[in-house]
Amino acid sequence: MILFVCSQGKLRSRTAELLALFGGVHARSAGSDKDADVPLNDALIRQATLIVCMEKKHHEAVKEFQHYGSCPAVLLGIPDEFDRLQDELVRDLIFQTRFHDTALAAAMERGAALLAAQPGYRAALGTRTPRIFGSSNEAYSVFPQ
Repeated sequence: MILFVCSQGKLRSRTAELLALFGGVHARSAGSDKDADVPLNDALIRQATLIVCMEKKHHEAVKEFQHYGSCPAVLLGIPDEFDRLQDELVRDLIFQTRFHDTALAAAMERGAALLAAQPGYRAALGTRTPRIFGSSNEAYSVFPQ
């Protein structure tokens, strides 16, 4: 599982997660802030095969967890200045990921193309946690056929 980390787990990491999921990659997103929708935790880090951090402060937060040493982590350097699924954010996520993992970047590119082909996808896909965490967000059931 690829774990994407930003501050709140709503915009950058959630967008990256959606790109990866729609590209066929098992992915999750989390936030380093204590009040994040899905707070970064040791269980997520243990499950991850790669941790993708948006900023240095997120990488530092990951390092505080006990199981961090067992999983590689990369830093994309993407600032918190984008809206969810914003075209520039999608472009930057794919571009920066390509420096670290070309297969993941290719999957995210496929996911971006699939999402862009869905009319109204930005309105349909939310930024909250999946139902398994008690959310009623429909984002996880709006996958294209």
